[in-house]
Amino acid sequence: MTETLTEKVVAFDEACRDGLAGLVKSQAFWRDAMENGVQIPFDAADDARPYRWINVAQYLNDRDEETNAYPLDVEATQRELAKVVQWAKRRGWKIEKKYDDNDFKIILDDTPIGRVEWYSTRQVVCKRIQTGTKVIPERVEPEYEYQCDKVAFLKVEV
Repeated sequence: MTETLTEKVVAFDEACRDGLAGLVKSQAFWRDAMENGVQIPFDAADDARPYRWINVAQYLNDRDEETNAYPLDVEATQRELAKVVQWAKRRGWKIEKKYDDNDFKIILDDTPIGRVEWYSTRQVVCKRIQTGTKVIPERVEPEYEYQCDKVAFLKVEV
């Protein structure tokens, strides 16, 4: 069965309306986040993807001469994550805190635009401690584990 031109136009119009509705919902979500001091993705204005990752890592201005990298500003990064948690709490959204091998994440699943994650390196809430070494052919490598503190993001002054 072939679609008529009228059916194609109607389907096109519906798809456009659905897309526009998604962009309007996304705009309202990210605008509310901005107005509450929450860091938003650089492309929030032109993208209505339902799943987002936002890196909120903040770095110190002075480069570490030994590593040639900018060190993480743990307190500033914790404040950025606290803004997210405090905003989400005011909205009544479920807040999940999750660790993986490298990252710490604040995950909001029930927002008006779906799942959104704000993340930074795990060292924002954990200290990497060397626990020993392991022998690999021709070299010895250190072994590490993380010791993590609970950060009361609701009590962090932002």
